[in-house]
Amino acid sequence: MKIIEAYIKEEKNNNLLRKLGFIPAVIYKKNFKNILIKIKENNLYFIINSKIELFNNNFIIKIYENNLLEVYIKKIQYHPFKNKIIHIDFIKK
Repeated sequence: MKIIEAYIKEEKNNNLLRKLGFIPAVIYKKNFKNILIKIKENNLYFIINSKIELFNNNFIIKIYENNLLEVYIKKIQYHPFKNKIIHIDFIKK
């Protein structure tokens, strides 16, 4: 299982986050407060593009305050004509 380092997202402008090299994301689950996070783009592409994780989308998100959450990817949104991720939805286990 791969560990993805993330930070709590405090900025409201997602386009600015992307220009700074981050991808906005959300972690959610029924009866669980949504957590808005940002992930460094380079780290995420390496993990998602690795062939080992292609069939196993279980990850551990390490939020900056040392919280560990076990999640899996629900949805990845891509830019319409660029090969770039613009948002990710994670489901907490």
